[in-house]
Amino acid sequence: MENRLASYFIPGSYSFMKPEIVAKSDRGFPLMLNVEPTLACNLRCFMCPTHNEHVCTAGIRRTGMMAWELYAKIIDECAAEGPVLVLNLHKDGESLLHPRFLDMIAYAKRRGAAEMVHFNTNATFDPGIVDALLDTGIDDITVSVDAFHPETFEQVKGRDLLPQVIANAERLLERRAQRNLDHPYIRVKMLGTEDLAKEFDLFHDYWADKADEVQVQKLHNFGGGLDFVERPVGARYPCAFPFYSTAVNWDGTVTLCHRDYNNTDVFGDVTKETLKQIYTGPKYRRYLRALIDGNEDALPICRTCDNWADGPDYGPETTQGLSGDLDDAA
Repeated sequence: MENRLASYFIPGSYSFMKPEIVAKSDRGFPLMLNVEPTLACNLRCFMCPTHNEHVCTAGIRRTGMMAWELYAKIIDECAAEGPVLVLNLHKDGESLLHPRFLDMIAYAKRRGAAEMVHFNTNATFDPGIVDALLDTGIDDITVSVDAFHPETFEQVKGRDLLPQVIANAERLLERRAQRNLDHPYIRVKMLGTEDLAKEFDLFHDYWADKADEVQVQKLHNFGGGLDFVERPVGARYPCAFPFYSTAVNWDGTVTLCHRDYNNTDVFGDVTKETLKQIYTGPKYRRYLRALIDGNEDALPICRTCDNWADGPDYGPETTQGLSGDLDDAA
């Protein structure tokens, strides 16, 4: 099956967009948008600061569900201003816990809000929703399995649910085939840590003939939220994220990027402003100027983040071209 999502990103990433795509933007509206239907989650992954108080370096923001009216407002704006290239319907929670999540997918597809609608799931859902999920028209799904052995899964995810996760992922793949659908593209993912390396081959061999893709993802530190993840050394270059993306939390607050798990630095609120106003506003422009000028240490969410190093260095021509008139930023 064609991996359409990969066409937007640099090789090996589903976060960092290709420089040639970003260079065509006028930064008038995000090319990639993360919308968080809910912060709620039913697992306690060791690498998730939002849902694991033992690894979190700050207090946790309150959990809730995005109101339908707010969601529709965001999607309608995406349809009017965009479409965005990639709409990720997830952030720091398990999206399928939202009671209207399938309606959310279907609405985004019906409104033409994005070229690609994608979400990440832990696949602990009720298997009875599989056909309804396929009916939404979802383009791309990432299933975070993260282990091969049940005991490893429990260590990583905090609960003994691997058989259910495998069964749900396989059911999703089977029903897609039985219905002769050409979407969604379905990848299974495993966390790429040294401790889990002994299971990589087993994981790959099990899923290679089932899923469309087997992904091993590097652990990042959530903007400094995981202090046990080492920061990269060497000279920094401007992080790519703010030049083409942003994130909306379940309550309407907007943060610089989807790595800000705890609203470390809020840029606006889409219950009070449009997303376009926030994304092109003075605070965003101040951050872009700081990144271009090498002042990352002055930015709360950027100073301890490691994720920038996984992305491309767009160089001064692209970043300056996308920055607009930053000297006016108040």
